[in-house]
Amino acid sequence: MAPDLPPIPDLDTGTVPFEGFDRALHAILGRATRAVSPTSLLLAYTDWMSHLLLSPAKQVHLVRKYVDPDAYLAHAAQRGSSWWPEWHRWLGSQSGEPVPAPVYGAPGSGYTPFADAPGTYVLEK
Repeated sequence: MAPDLPPIPDLDTGTVPFEGFDRALHAILGRATRAVSPTSLLLAYTDWMSHLLLSPAKQVHLVRKYVDPDAYLAHAAQRGSSWWPEWHRWLGSQSGEPVPAPVYGAPGSGYTPFADAPGTYVLEK
């Protein structure tokens, strides 16, 4: 239930210049914020926004909650079957000349690599 709020005062009342404007401004703010401090509302909003910015899972949840996946896919631009070719083109424009891969292990000391990169562990289940 909303608190009883005073009516907005006239701008001409008061003995100090602009006192009426000051009172009117505070009355308008009181009505707009339902008599809650604008500073506390700003702090609460800032706290909420900082938590949201640091929570990617919550961002995805909100997007899924308010955006219909079928509608999104109906309007999304189709760019082929994979994003890899586009990424490869972009990476090529950002990179210099290719260089040979470094030698891993220490073959001179008897420590040879077990397998080529990325290794055999990626094949394990």
